[in-house]
Amino acid sequence: MTALSRVEVDLAEGLRNGSSLAFERLYREQGNRMKSIAANMLGSRSEAEDAVHDAFVKAFRCAGQFDGRCPAEHWLIRILVNTCRDRIRLRRPAGPEVELQRAPREDHALRMALREAIAQLPERQRTVFLLHSVEGLRHAEIASILDEAEGTVRGVLFEARKRLRSILRPAEAGA
Repeated sequence: MTALSRVEVDLAEGLRNGSSLAFERLYREQGNRMKSIAANMLGSRSEAEDAVHDAFVKAFRCAGQFDGRCPAEHWLIRILVNTCRDRIRLRRPAGPEVELQRAPREDHALRMALREAIAQLPERQRTVFLLHSVEGLRHAEIASILDEAEGTVRGVLFEARKRLRSILRPAEAGA
């Protein structure tokens, strides 16, 4: 992990001290990205907004525990991902309906097939795939967010892609 910049160190200190200005800044900088991540994980914009709110409340409550070893946005996204996972587990019988917020609009059938295939991925693979392929996060960022080794994230992403290919391949043959 690279050394944090002075701005990141100041933000971390503000968060640890419960500074509302630090949390406001973090929300301004990361709020839209967090809503996108949550919407892609949960499949619902309104549920995503609730999850982002819950994540900020959790972050505020445990801000004193933030050690600043990773960037504040990674810490916050980790809280958000765990919040989304909790919500998915609570609704487990129906399972998540993945809605790709940044998917191209011109090919509805392909988008629907991809959405259904992603929903079939195990939770860990789905999370890594969405963070990387939809949200555009780098392997190192995902590793920091999920508190895993970068090589592990690469492996999980490889397995997710392999599984998606096998799920989508029969659909391609029928097209």
